[in-house]
Amino acid sequence: MTADLLSRFVGRWRGTGRGGYPNMASFEYADELTIIATHKPTTLQYEQRTYKLTPDGERSPSHIEMGFIRLRDDGAVEWVNVQSGGRVEVLVGAISPAEDGSVVVALNQSLLGNDSRMKDSARLFQVSGNMLVYQQDMALAALPDLHLHTSASLQRMPEMMI
Repeated sequence: MTADLLSRFVGRWRGTGRGGYPNMASFEYADELTIIATHKPTTLQYEQRTYKLTPDGERSPSHIEMGFIRLRDDGAVEWVNVQSGGRVEVLVGAISPAEDGSVVVALNQSLLGNDSRMKDSARLFQVSGNMLVYQQDMALAALPDLHLHTSASLQRMPEMMI
């Protein structure tokens, strides 16, 4: 059952988001998230690319991360990634169906490496039909409580584009 829930995240997703933090200016961004099945039904591979959006609509590369989403033997979901800035992150949480038929993955950091600024991280993903929404919270050394950093709404692209 849980692997079936995880498979609902497979696809190429595109959309826009908004980011910021208490000590930085807010920004708009475009987001491309590709999640593919691997040889194991309990493991997915993903790549995420974000682009800053300028007021005139231009896009400039901003952030890349790649990794795996897997179901552990204990039933938890593990989200492992490496980011273009060098950070390595492992988040662990749960996957569950919601009453509205969507699927929710809620994650909290288990390991942060190679970035002394980062102290904590949490992510929440929800897939409903062909829409995926997410938010990422983070805590930095200078601001040790979790604060919203990014949130986006993405639409699944047609299968022929995967």
